[in-house]
Amino acid sequence: METFNTRKLNSLKNCLVLLIAMILISPMLNAQTDPTTNKRAYTRSSGYFIRPEVYGAFGAEFGYQFSPYFQLSGGPAFETDFEYGGAYFEFLLGVRAYASETKWTAFFDYHASLLFIDGYALPIHRFTIGPSYKNLDLGVGIGYSSGYWAPIFTLGYHFRLNKNR
Repeated sequence: METFNTRKLNSLKNCLVLLIAMILISPMLNAQTDPTTNKRAYTRSSGYFIRPEVYGAFGAEFGYQFSPYFQLSGGPAFETDFEYGGAYFEFLLGVRAYASETKWTAFFDYHASLLFIDGYALPIHRFTIGPSYKNLDLGVGIGYSSGYWAPIFTLGYHFRLNKNR
């Protein structure tokens, strides 16, 4: 008989496989061009951005998009403890890669953070993947901290401060 955790893990694996398949196919289906200029209708330009994000915590990252495919970011967040009613400060550093310049594309993300609880700094690692539509990112992944793994769901939006086109 399967345990609850094994069923949960298998279900998460199936969702990840389906999501990866959709992500890999979507850029091919959505490679759109502007008919008047014969150029891409949307591009992820380089420049600074602010990304508010929800992923089990509430954060706001400041970063730089180096190319349409790569960005670095960092910033503060607050983890919310719904069971005991507390909020804890967290500092994030992240790297994100995009699969293409199209409106719809896949992103791959890694974040390292320090969660400050009762005078201790707890390191957390998060790996997420997901679809991105223009400036809106939605991802799923896994987080690791102190020997524990947990599923992660993210939702973030890029506010681009300057666009170098």
